Amino acid sequence: MTAPQPVNAYILALPNELLEEVLSPEVREERHYDNTKIGIVTLCSVSKRFRDVFLRHLYRTIRYHDIRNMRPFLDVLRFRGVQYVVHLDLVLHPILCVPGYDLLSMLDLFLLSLPKLEVLQSLRLDIRPTPRDLEDSYTTVISVVERAPADVVHLSPEVVNTLNSVFQTLPQSLRSLSLSGFCFEDATAGLAATEFPSLRTLSLDLNGTGDPYIVNRRHFLRGMPRLESIELPVQWCPRRTLFRRVFAGRKFKHIKIGFTGRMRMSDTDTHEDHACPWNRCIVGLLRQSSSILTSLNIGTISLIIPRKVAFPALTSLTLLDIEFGFNAGKELQALLAPFLSSPLEVLEILECHNLPAVLVGLIDTHWPKLRKLSVSELTTVKDEYDPPDLYPYLRCLGDDAAWDAETRRELEAICEHRGVDAWLDWGYADLPWRD
Repeated sequence: MTAPQPVNAYILALPNELLEEVLSPEVREERHYDNTKIGIVTLCSVSKRFRDVFLRHLYRTIRYHDIRNMRPFLDVLRFRGVQYVVHLDLVLHPILCVPGYDLLSMLDLFLLSLPKLEVLQSLRLDIRPTPRDLEDSYTTVISVVERAPADVVHLSPEVVNTLNSVFQTLPQSLRSLSLSGFCFEDATAGLAATEFPSLRTLSLDLNGTGDPYIVNRRHFLRGMPRLESIELPVQWCPRRTLFRRVFAGRKFKHIKIGFTGRMRMSDTDTHEDHACPWNRCIVGLLRQSSSILTSLNIGTISLIIPRKVAFPALTSLTLLDIEFGFNAGKELQALLAPFLSSPLEVLEILECHNLPAVLVGLIDTHWPKLRKLSVSELTTVKDEYDPPDLYPYLRCLGDDAAWDAETRRELEAICEHRGVDAWLDWGYADLPWRD
């Protein structure tokens, strides 16, 4: 006769696959998940196998943006599950008159955790040099900090030295590095002095409006032999010769120019007020990568790509946060002209204001392989075929700002006929005012 087994023996026999179901996205989205987490923490004490299974999921992705409690979080980061972290996203923002909330102290704490981040694959580090008042840290939501333009204030020499140490201590397995919030030139020295043998993606949402001689003095891509995706800011005025040296022989599969949701003044998105080779440099980089470039994100109307530059491998194009002017139709046609012969499968036009209706004709006559279309910020007017309960926005519209209902339905019909998976974010408005 088999001897009775203790109760916990049945629990210990549970397979890993069943344990992982407790942490499935469906379970984590339930409103009682907080109670479930209490049980998970209890199960972590049952056995090392349970602890490894649960912590590997719980700590896989950490997105910590609470600037009011960042110091306590950094204090415990190196003790709790840090060896399981794969994706880490931090915002470091100093708070005035609070000991330990200066950038140097917080970066030092983060540096202490890095040797244990052995499986880290992606890091986003947003550093804001400008201090905030304590009251501001309680009244300002973190999304405002994220959407603000990168600071023009330089990091102190001590902070730059510590940041360089952070770069040099990052694990060799790192595949994605995203830096934002501070000045471009404060990052280049550390990047140039560090080897990133596994890095595939580099995102630089930084302020590059400082001295271009300082920014370009360092060959900051030197230690990234496997880099295939790069994101560069608009606010960067590089010297052409040094830009060529940094990007000599480099070809990228994915390129992003500009960043969305910046809440910036319009003059920071242009290089027209001074002699600047920015556009020529970026076009040169695109031309150099054109044969293998598969996805491109453009977040500025300032980028002018000659029509003769072809992109035979491009399958995904995204336009982000672009405001079209009085000649919106011509601007959009000029922006899309180099891509009309590309084998696009995905087209996204997001947060672009005053998007003209000429887009419909371009989609109708080009990109036969298009399978996904996403467009937000679309404005149209209702007609007698629309539901009567549609309530229009109370705002003034120019002649080209709102699409008429016939054009709206034409775009929807094209997508339906061609089997395009379309997400069209329509907003309904009053008819444009006319004299």
